[in-house]
Amino acid sequence: KIGWSYFHRAVVAAYVLEEIYTNGIASAMVNEEPVISWGYVGWINYLFHERYHIKNYDKWKLFEAFHEIEDRDMSYINWNRFVGKRYELISTCEIWAVLYGTDEALEKFDNNLKKEEDVGYIAINYMKEMKKALLQYKGNRGENEETQLNFLLGAIRVYYKNEEEIKESERVAGERNSDEALKKIITCLKYSDAPAFAMKVVAEMYDMNFWDVWNRIKDIAKRKMTELYGNQDYYIMPITTMEFFGQLPDDMIPYWEEDCDIEFSEDLWGWFRQLKDKYQMLMQENDLLENPLKYIIELMKYADDNYYHIYTFIDFFEESVEHLTDKRYQVLWKLYGLMLHAPEYEKAGSVIFVPTEPEYEHMGLHYLGEQPKRRLSTSWEIMEDSKRNNIARVNLRRYMALVANKSLRKRVFGF
Repeated sequence: KIGWSYFHRAVVAAYVLEEIYTNGIASAMVNEEPVISWGYVGWINYLFHERYHIKNYDKWKLFEAFHEIEDRDMSYINWNRFVGKRYELISTCEIWAVLYGTDEALEKFDNNLKKEEDVGYIAINYMKEMKKALLQYKGNRGENEETQLNFLLGAIRVYYKNEEEIKESERVAGERNSDEALKKIITCLKYSDAPAFAMKVVAEMYDMNFWDVWNRIKDIAKRKMTELYGNQDYYIMPITTMEFFGQLPDDMIPYWEEDCDIEFSEDLWGWFRQLKDKYQMLMQENDLLENPLKYIIELMKYADDNYYHIYTFIDFFEESVEHLTDKRYQVLWKLYGLMLHAPEYEKAGSVIFVPTEPEYEHMGLHYLGEQPKRRLSTSWEIMEDSKRNNIARVNLRRYMALVANKSLRKRVFGF
């Protein structure tokens, strides 16, 4: 279980990186659904200064691989989620046609493409025209269905041999047979760039299994408009960690280092200066903690009990344990304690909890077994961001990140 938030995204990104390095068709999956990897690849390109394209820019190949590897129902996957660019729309329309029929696929995607400037408008229209031409082809020819099918697939195979032989396929379709429908099929195939859709129409026309028809041309069928799909010179633009996780620069305290590209706000630097002033005042006092480890553990427990999910970075905790008698570390923890017990922080942090008075007993979450010290007003996953990110929780988390980041701690506190 990796949740649904930042840790989840980081783990999925690792799988997407593995996906990129895997030969052949591959896809990271979450709950048996392929990952839409544009953002993940952009983040990978940022982290490692790479120029990767997404692995599965043509979702049809992924759909076909599922069919070949696993004999199962693929309609449970929301393939429509992938529609974003023209080539994604083409492959998704093809997938929809195989799953639900060409009429439903055309209706579904045509309804969303009413303006000529919309993505995929031309491709969808050529798919519609190709279906009409295929039906006309069947109606015009006098041979038996097997002869019709063989000749049709033969002409299509000629088209797919290479770019130079497109004219030859048109000649086969036109001059030898004087079949306007067949010429139109080749033209529509060229501009729709949707071979699987064409084969689904053929399968419906001749009452055949789609995969039986597809197997007769799949060895040679390919997208022709490669400029739409990306090539070795095309890559996903880098996405910074802040952009990938939807964070502000002030939330990036754990990642700050000298000469980095994270620019904190002036308000945050002002808060750091206030903390430094308080730290220096506490350093002037002569008293040391008698039992610093107990004090630290009690603060950590108090933070989680009264503010919820406020944790200490393990590196800083271990560093503190190694320097228990060092006044500098003790003062950092004392400063943390002052923040935890500040009335304004306790008031701000209480918005996530149910009041302790008896009249509120019916409200909030109830737990099996021992009740926590303070009961949440609602499930953490659905709680409003404004409550979860109250000023107390935000500042306490930022403080813990500050003292754990050695570079920034040295900049603010001097060590």
